[in-house]
Amino acid sequence: MTARAPFAALRRHVAARVSPQARCARAVALLAAGQAVKAAALFGRLAQSGHAEAQFRLARAYLDGTGVPRRVDEAARWMRRAAEGGWTEARFMLATLYLRGLPPDDDAPALPWAARAPAPPAAPDPRRALHWAHLAAQAGSADAQALVAHILADGPPDLRDPDAAPEWYRRAAAGGSAQGQLGWGLALLRAARDERDRAEAARMVRQAADQGMGSAFYVLGTLAERGEDAEPDPIRAAALYHQAAERNVPTAQFRYGLACLHGRGVARDVARAETWLRRAALAGETDAAALVGDLNAGHAGMAPNPVEAAAWYRRAAEAGHAGAACALGQMFLSGAGGVPDRAQATHWFQRAAASGHAQAMFCLGLLHDQAGDGPDDRRRALDLFRGAAERGFAPSQCMLGRYLARGLAGAADPAEARLWLHKAEQQGERQASVELSWLDRTESELMGAGG
Repeated sequence: MTARAPFAALRRHVAARVSPQARCARAVALLAAGQAVKAAALFGRLAQSGHAEAQFRLARAYLDGTGVPRRVDEAARWMRRAAEGGWTEARFMLATLYLRGLPPDDDAPALPWAARAPAPPAAPDPRRALHWAHLAAQAGSADAQALVAHILADGPPDLRDPDAAPEWYRRAAAGGSAQGQLGWGLALLRAARDERDRAEAARMVRQAADQGMGSAFYVLGTLAERGEDAEPDPIRAAALYHQAAERNVPTAQFRYGLACLHGRGVARDVARAETWLRRAALAGETDAAALVGDLNAGHAGMAPNPVEAAAWYRRAAEAGHAGAACALGQMFLSGAGGVPDRAQATHWFQRAAASGHAQAMFCLGLLHDQAGDGPDDRRRALDLFRGAAERGFAPSQCMLGRYLARGLAGAADPAEARLWLHKAEQQGERQASVELSWLDRTESELMGAGG
């Protein structure tokens, strides 16, 4: 018995070295040592045998392109297998992948390194995302708990449960998830009844910021700017926006750009403002794109660059920004940076006017006014001037008053004309005073003729 003991120990040692878990640990060590190709090959062999951790790590390798070509479809294939095998982190990752959009499930056998045609992109699937996130959340994953809360709070209407979402955020925050801390802090802020509640909400958001979460810095910036947890502090707000902007939060890049542009909490620097606004615009912030257009159009003292301005206005206008569409129409009308193009100007004015943009309505009205003396053009101009006037646009109030006073699109209505001209005059529209004087003289002459 004693003689056999060393051999038994040796057998146990060899078995440990060749066990699936030991080989997975060996692959992890290879990956850490920079031998990604060897690691991926070993993960692949283990994954084929059904080892859940190896399947998860192989999926991550495909996601990152580490040791294998970057392939989202192959990553999804192995992430599903690891998730079905009970690997909690794989379940969470699979949930996040479903939120982005994954190709259909494919269980056809294939070696992990075999060449396969890339699968077509798929639409996000929040329902499956919630399923897998919920499984991971129940297993104790704080990040998965935060993801469950996010879907319940902001997902499709049929999946939302605003009563359950805060509790999942609270559990995620208690587990140390930065996203959970931010979500729970925002939930506390929305339900805050007094200064103590707001202070606790701010403390929770700061915990998320302490973990480096850019969105948390942005929220703290908004709190500092509005004075939610203390007196308004533009200097602190600008610093927090800057920290969030450096972490690629587009809304923070926009807010920090505005701070630099207007000198709020930081030295005024138009060039620096344009840089940050440009970064925000490239990340999809439509208001930032319109503002970059304004700056390149010569606003705020920047040297005019009409071609650049038009490009940024177009980017914002195509995303639905009515002000940028109107500005682009004005550029086409004047020929700034090129040849005047009345048709293009009309197109962009119409797009802006359809959104209720008063200045665009006014510009369209002027185009109809200048098109000729036909009754259709004049009636269309009158309607557009009225729409802009009702939105408080003083030049349009003046033009509406002129049309009504002179009967340019039907019967004259001096009483209503006087009403709109007075409104325009109160806003400083000088031409309104001229039109009122004309109306006074005309009425005086009519009264004299009648006498």
